[in-house]
Amino acid sequence: MGVQVMTRQGPKCGAVKRDGSGDTCTQAAGWGTDHPGIGGCKLHGGSTQNHRRAARNEQARRDVIEFGLELDISPAEALLQEVRRSAGVVAWLGERIREVVGEDPAALIWGAKSETRQTGRTAEGPVDTTTTAEAAGVNLWWELWSKERAHLIKAAAAAHAAGVAEHQIRIAEQFGERMGQLMVRSHEEAGLHLEVDQMRRLMQAVAANLHILEGAA
Repeated sequence: MGVQVMTRQGPKCGAVKRDGSGDTCTQAAGWGTDHPGIGGCKLHGGSTQNHRRAARNEQARRDVIEFGLELDISPAEALLQEVRRSAGVVAWLGERIREVVGEDPAALIWGAKSETRQTGRTAEGPVDTTTTAEAAGVNLWWELWSKERAHLIKAAAAAHAAGVAEHQIRIAEQFGERMGQLMVRSHEEAGLHLEVDQMRRLMQAVAANLHILEGAA
């Protein structure tokens, strides 16, 4: 891809015009191509296979940075890991919602809005309590599930745009879902309590270390 020119209106194509003037193209970057906002416009090679491949790689790199993922692996693999992680969290949050609905369907519009955990020690001994604030409105678990589900869809779309095959994305989603369900069962049987952020970090670690399972297969 050629050198892009940044203006207040956004990046420009920046390719040198063919009219001999030495001026650069002022069309929007990627204008008339399937990669708007990145690379050359359709008049300056933007529709060629090489330009399209380079634009796809650049978009994947930007998505990796936006999602805060690892930079020491390929963008496509980083995005696939994110699909696995997010699918696991979605499955885990879905289990939390099923618990709420099973006890009281009305809890989806009235119930927990926030949780505060306090740990420490008093004269009577160790303290580990969780205080739940309730109010009218969409249940906290539903809000978290909706946000994570939207993130999963975005991560899957980014992975596909980066060149990951659809069947690989589906496998990653299914793996993440199964791992999320496994985490729910395992922690319940062990009597452990996971916060949402802890579950996200746990699924991130699982997704990043999938190669251990693959090597044992």
